Amino acid sequence: VARARAWPRLCAKEDEVRRVYKSARAVCAWDSQRGQKAFVYGHRYPFTTVMEVDESRFGKWKTEEAGVVVYYHWVLQGCVVRGDMTSLSLWEYGITRSEVVGRVEPAQKERWLAKCHELFDSSSHIVLMSDGAQCYKAKHEGIVQHFSVNRSEHEWTRPETVLVNLETKESKSCLAGTQLLDSLWGTLKDG
Repeated sequence: VARARAWPRLCAKEDEVRRVYKSARAVCAWDSQRGQKAFVYGHRYPFTTVMEVDESRFGKWKTEEAGVVVYYHWVLQGCVVRGDMTSLSLWEYGITRSEVVGRVEPAQKERWLAKCHELFDSSSHIVLMSDGAQCYKAKHEGIVQHFSVNRSEHEWTRPETVLVNLETKESKSCLAGTQLLDSLWGTLKDG
């Protein structure tokens, strides 16, 4: 009732309000993407930066093509520095196609390496945490260590020893896995 009374006082039509919100979301998205493009991770020599990388499906639909049911998945990839939620970087992996209901096409090594060249350089010194996707095992000059968990074996985290200081070779205990990104995916999907 209160909402119905507020609309006449605003003297705004619903489609105009919707257009303003859509424009505001577009500006926020543009600013976020601009910031992400300017950001290069790491650069804390001699210290390393622990980062998680993962992908997640945000939409799924099916069609029938030549008598076969085909599933399409809209997938995002992202990375975040542990302990710094403001470092979250998301990018669209795109639409993948499969003929198996729950399966998303595995991320491709070449696409991941291209993204590495955008995100890291030789002085980034990243300790990368990921799931078991093969593409993340690709070598890049900015990644000094890589740890992954095997989700097909129901392994979500695993204790590891990671390099902290490149000069002194100091290390510390850390959990391999993508716990932070997994919680962020849940938050983004719940909206």
